[in-house]
Amino acid sequence: MGAYWAILTALADGLVDFEAGNESKTHSALLVSWLIALATILFLLVALASRGSIAIDTAVMSYGVPIGVLLAIANLLYFRALSIGPMGIISAVGGTAVSVPVVYCTLIGKAPSIINTLGIIAIFAGVSLIVSGSSQSTARSAIHGNSVLMAILAAVMFGTSDVIFKIGSSQDAILLLIAIQAVELITYTLIILIKKVRFRVSRKFVSVSTCLGFANALGWLCFSFAAQGGQIDIASALAYCSPLFTLLLAHIFIKERLSRKEVISFAAVILGAVLLA
Repeated sequence: MGAYWAILTALADGLVDFEAGNESKTHSALLVSWLIALATILFLLVALASRGSIAIDTAVMSYGVPIGVLLAIANLLYFRALSIGPMGIISAVGGTAVSVPVVYCTLIGKAPSIINTLGIIAIFAGVSLIVSGSSQSTARSAIHGNSVLMAILAAVMFGTSDVIFKIGSSQDAILLLIAIQAVELITYTLIILIKKVRFRVSRKFVSVSTCLGFANALGWLCFSFAAQGGQIDIASALAYCSPLFTLLLAHIFIKERLSRKEVISFAAVILGAVLLA
C-alpha cells in the first residue's frame, strides 16, 4: 500500500515542481517558496483540526527544525535551477535525492540488493552525462552548469530531509509536517526581511501559489503514509519519479525539447529510480 502513496506523492511533486519552476521565471523563487509554504501550512492546519484531537509534542520540533531549514534552502536552489535550466534535466537531477535514503538504509544494516545497486549506478551515470553535457555546451554552458550544480546540492538536502522525516514521523506525522512548514516559512521570512525584498504579486499568482500549497500538502501527507508503510529508500525511490510528470508537463505546456544526450541522461536517472523501487 505504501507504494501507491509514494506514486501519489510523485504526481503531486511533479505538478508542484513544474509550476513552481515556471512561476520562478517571472517571480522570485523566494516569493514562490514563501507563498507555497504559507498555503501548505494552512491546509495542514485544517487537516490537523479535522482530526479532532490536537496535542502539542515538543519532541516533534527536534525533527521539524532541521528538516524545515534543509527544505527551505533546497527549495530555493531547486526552484531557481528549474527556472534557468531545462526542466526535464533539472527534475531528473533532483530525483537523485533517493540515493541518500539508500545509503542510510545500507548503514543501518539494510544493504541494497543487486538490482538496487544497479539503480544507484544508473542514477549517477545519468547525472554524469548531464554534467558532461553541460560543460560541453557553448552559449549557455555557464547557466546550464550552474543549474545542474544547484539541483545536485538541492537533491542532497532533499534526501537528507527524507531520512530525518522517516525517523521523526513515528511521533506525529501531521504535527511534524506543520513544524517543517512553519520553519520553512520563518526561514523565507527572515531572508525577505534581511534582504529587504519587496514584491509585487497579482491575484492570479496568489491563486496559483495557493493551489500549489494544497498539492504540496497532499504530497507530504501521501509521503508520510508511504514512509510509515515501508522502507524509506523504496518510498523515496517511487516518490522521486516525479521528474516523469514534470517532464511531461514541460513538454505539453511550454514545448520544451531535449537533446539526445539529455534524453539518455534523463532515461538513466528514471531507470535508476525504477530499479531502486
